[in-house]
Amino acid sequence: MVVCFFNWVFHIKGRPIGGMIEVQSKDGKKHAARWLASLSVPDVDKAAALVQKAGGTVHEGPVDMKNRGRSALVSDPQGAQLLLLHSFVGDPEDKEPPMGSWLWIELWSNDPEKAIAFYKELGGYSSVEANEDYWLLWKDKWRGGVRLLLNEDLGVRWTPTVRVPDTVSMLERVENLGGQVLVQPRDVSIGSGSVALIEDPAGALLIVQRWSKQSFSKED
Repeated sequence: MVVCFFNWVFHIKGRPIGGMIEVQSKDGKKHAARWLASLSVPDVDKAAALVQKAGGTVHEGPVDMKNRGRSALVSDPQGAQLLLLHSFVGDPEDKEPPMGSWLWIELWSNDPEKAIAFYKELGGYSSVEANEDYWLLWKDKWRGGVRLLLNEDLGVRWTPTVRVPDTVSMLERVENLGGQVLVQPRDVSIGSGSVALIEDPAGALLIVQRWSKQSFSKED
C-alpha cells in the first residue's frame, strides 16, 4: 500500500522542510498539535521491530509514503512519538541551516539514561557527551539532544528548534499571531546564543534559538 502522508508541505526558499496533517480525534475532543521528529534508518521494518522489542509502540506502518519513502509512526519506550523514515531520495546534505529552518531537536525524557541507550541502538549514534545536564547525540556531528523533563505537564516528547536571527523580536511576532511564550529568552552554552520556548495557536511546542556559531561541525 502507498499513502500520501501530508495535507500541507512547508517550504523555505523552494525547499520542503516539513509537513502538516489534519488528524480527526477519535474521542471527539480537541487535542493539542505536536511536531513529529523523523529519524532516518536504513531499514524501517527492522527499526520498527526493534522499537516493539524495547517496549515501544508501532502506531502506523511500516508503509510506503508517496514521493517520500518507507515509514512507520512509533512511540519510544517512554512514550515520545517519532517517524521512522527511509527516504526514497536519500538523506539531505549536512550544511548550516538557514534562518527559519530546523536547527536542532531535543528529547524531553523522564529517564535520560534509558532513553540514550535506546536511541544509541535505534539510531546508531557513536557517542554521547554530557554538558551541564544536557546530553548530545553524535553521529559524525551533533544530531540531537536529551534533557530531563522538567515539567511533567509538557510530557515526554521530541521538541524541534528553529533558527531565528533574534529571539526577542520573534516572541513579539508569536504573540501577535496568537501563540504563547512559555519560556522567555535565556542564554545557552551550546551554540552560544539564546533560546525561548513557544506554543503555537494549535498547542504545538517549538523552541526558537539565536545561534551565533557559523560552523556546525563536530569540533564546535
